[in-house]
Amino acid sequence: MSHRIVVRTSRDWFRRPHPISFTLAVLMLLSVNVSAVWSQTVTATVPVGMPFGVEVDGDDVWVTSITDESVGLISPDDRYRPLIGGAEAGVFQWPHEVRVGDAKQLYIADTRNHRIIRVDTDGGSAGQNDPADHHYQVIAGTGKAGFADGPGGSALFNQPHSVVVLDDKTLLIADTKNHRIRKLDLKSGVVSPYCGDGSPELPKDGQARQQASLFGPRSLAVDDNSVWIALREGNSIWRLDRATDTLHHIAGTGRKGYDGDGGSAKAATMNGPKGLDIDAEGGVLVVDTENHCVRRIDVAADRIETVLGGNQAAATTELKRPHGIAATGQGRSFWLADSENDRMLLFEDQ
Repeated sequence: MSHRIVVRTSRDWFRRPHPISFTLAVLMLLSVNVSAVWSQTVTATVPVGMPFGVEVDGDDVWVTSITDESVGLISPDDRYRPLIGGAEAGVFQWPHEVRVGDAKQLYIADTRNHRIIRVDTDGGSAGQNDPADHHYQVIAGTGKAGFADGPGGSALFNQPHSVVVLDDKTLLIADTKNHRIRKLDLKSGVVSPYCGDGSPELPKDGQARQQASLFGPRSLAVDDNSVWIALREGNSIWRLDRATDTLHHIAGTGRKGYDGDGGSAKAATMNGPKGLDIDAEGGVLVVDTENHCVRRIDVAADRIETVLGGNQAAATTELKRPHGIAATGQGRSFWLADSENDRMLLFEDQ
């Protein structure tokens, strides 16, 4: 991927004499590629009332809106079209994340109702979906905060924020205030433990998932081999190896802060990461919410950098407490929920 620097100066600068060493240094600067500045830009901005979650499914971009208490699609003409819920419908209270299943069902973390909702859609595209074709069902949680495993109708959660669908018909749920990840069998409807013992502490590198602690699991992502976990209160990113059932430290020391760009991801600091996904090149995209930025981790190189927002020199777009993120499947491009700016942003390779 190419990168670029833009240098602005006046014509008089070229007329004035300069030391040879200084001139050579400037010419070298103008000729190099610089990894800190990406050749990417925001190519679409879509107004949405406090968007939190986002999911890309082919040509469809699903979004949850806190202002509207709704879940909907970004239409082909870059408008938000609510399809489920709405402030007057009373379906949701702060729907945080949405995921699409293999049969086009939507799975939604209805956070302040402490439950998980499934929506059966007509499977149409963004331009074809009709609100009348969407039927929702509570598949886990009673509407009351608590902690209990068992049948979905009697299981208890405490502000679940994130869900991911595994290929074995299992739904993983980030039960944030219970400091656990729970498992919902989509065939039997039974909720059971998956990861975390309920202790509000950081896990240990290499620890088995059944014995690990999780400090505020806030967002989940999944690929063929791993479950990726953003710990909000734990200010760090972890990878759960699905083959060995062990946790591995990826980024963040656990201390609040904003440093480390260009260096070791493990030694960097974050502040309340609340969104997570894996881009098409294998990079881990992290929404570092309280630092108002998006950061990208090269896991193999143990390197982290800010790619959007923050206080970097390349930060031409100001973010305000962004939350959800979803890779588009093309290069390093992604959709971002810029929550308190009330907009969705598409960030693309150029």
